[in-house]
Amino acid sequence: MNLNLTELLKIENPCGKMIAIHCVIEDLISDFISLSLMQPDYLEKLHLSHMDRVNLAMALGLSPDIYKPLKAIATIRNKFAHQLDKNIDKSMINEFFKSFPSKGKDCIFSKDYILNMGKELNVFGFSEGKTWKKLESDDQFILLIISLCYFLKHEIDKYQFKKEIEQKDIQLGRQYLTISANK
Repeated sequence: MNLNLTELLKIENPCGKMIAIHCVIEDLISDFISLSLMQPDYLEKLHLSHMDRVNLAMALGLSPDIYKPLKAIATIRNKFAHQLDKNIDKSMINEFFKSFPSKGKDCIFSKDYILNMGKELNVFGFSEGKTWKKLESDDQFILLIISLCYFLKHEIDKYQFKKEIEQKDIQLGRQYLTISANK
C-alpha cells in the first residue's frame, strides 16, 4: 500500500482529500491490471477512464467483492468533481459502507480491527479501541478508505503470489521435460 496514504487522508480540504484518495486507488487498480497483462506498457495508450480500469481489473480477476466499494467511492469522487465545495457527509459514508460485502463489514465493525488500524497507521488519534458507531464521521470514512486500499493490496499480493507459483510450475515442467528428453 502507498505509505503516503495516511498523510493524504489528513488533508483538511475535502476536495483535495478525494483527489488524493482517487489517485491512490487508481494506482492500486493499475498495479493489479499491470500484473495481469503480458505487456502492461500499452495500457496507458488506451486512455481508460477510472471505471474502465475498474471493469478491466474485474475482467482480469479482481475479487467481485471489491467492485461495489470501488464504484461507490467513484460516485463520491464524481460528486466532488461537480461541486468543489462539497463535504463528506454521513449519507456518503453510509452508502460507501453499505457497498462493502458482509465479511468486509464484519471486519470493519470489529473493535480489534479499528484498534489495530489506529495503532498501526496512527491515523485516528485514539488507542482505546472505539466501536464503529463511536467513531467520528471523518474517521469512519478514513477507516473505509484504508480498508478498501488494504483489500486492493491484498488482491494484488494474492495475484502476484499466484503468478509466482505458476512461473515455478512452468520452470519445473521445463526441467522435467529436459530430464525426460535426456534419458
